[in-house]
Amino acid sequence: MVAFTYQALLGSVAMQTGQADIARRLAYVEVPEYSGSRAFAPLFQSTQITGWPESLNHTCTLAWAFLLQLPENWPWLNEIFGDAEHYKAALCAYYAFLNVIEFANVAEQDTDLSTPQMFRVMVPVSFTVMGETVFRRATLPQPGIALRSVSFGIRKVALKI
Repeated sequence: MVAFTYQALLGSVAMQTGQADIARRLAYVEVPEYSGSRAFAPLFQSTQITGWPESLNHTCTLAWAFLLQLPENWPWLNEIFGDAEHYKAALCAYYAFLNVIEFANVAEQDTDLSTPQMFRVMVPVSFTVMGETVFRRATLPQPGIALRSVSFGIRKVALKI
C-alpha cells in the first residue's frame, strides 16, 4: 500500500511540476514482481503497485477512490498541488502517462493488439472516468510549464508534453 501511494504521489508531483522525465524514470524502476520474488520488472508492469494493491482487495476502482480522497485526509497535499482539483488533474496526467509508457512498451514488442487475449492491461485506465474539467487540466500544459520531449528509450517512440 505504501509503494502504491508513494508512486502515485511522486508521479503526480512530477507531472504537476512539468518534470515528466522523473515520472518516466519512476515507471522504469525495477521492483520485485511480487512479494518475496527474486524476479524484477519495471514498476509500470507491477499491478499491485500501479492500481490493484493487495490491501485494497486487488480492486482498481477501490484503489482509484483511495487516491482521489487523499487530499481530504491529508490536507498538506493541497499545499503541494494548490487544491484537490489540481491534485486530481496531476494524478490523471500521471496515470495517462503510465498508460502511454505501457502502450509504447507493448508496441515495441510487436504485440498483436487485434486479439484482446494477447494483451493484459497493467496500468488501470481509471483516469478516464474523471470529469471534463479535471481531464482538460490534466492534458493541457499548465502556465509556466515548458513543453519538452520525453524519450522512452525505445525505437521511434517519443511523447511531446
